[in-house]
Amino acid sequence: LEKNLDAIRCPQEYRLDLAVHYLKDDAMFWWDGVVEAARGRYELTWADFIEGFTREYFPPEAMDKMENAFEDLRQGNRTVREYKEEFNRLRRFSTKHLSEADQIRKFMKGLRF
Repeated sequence: LEKNLDAIRCPQEYRLDLAVHYLKDDAMFWWDGVVEAARGRYELTWADFIEGFTREYFPPEAMDKMENAFEDLRQGNRTVREYKEEFNRLRRFSTKHLSEADQIRKFMKGLRF
């Protein structure tokens, strides 16, 4: 979803409204519940949507698989660019919130020399 919104250069302030517009069925019922729970307490953000949607619709087993893929990631036969793209795609699944310096070390460790 974020990739598509980036591709159309959708500004951050419109992403939440646009994503919600396309929700259907169970996903819309889920979001209505989130909105109701937040009503009057805080304003929902794009980050809230992404975090909640991921938690609701991305099973823990899949999250574990992606986290393990990140932990085990090596450049292998990929170009550096392909490795960087895969690194960036998978790092969001890590439950270890790595500092920028730690991310750089992990990236460098996975490069083939």
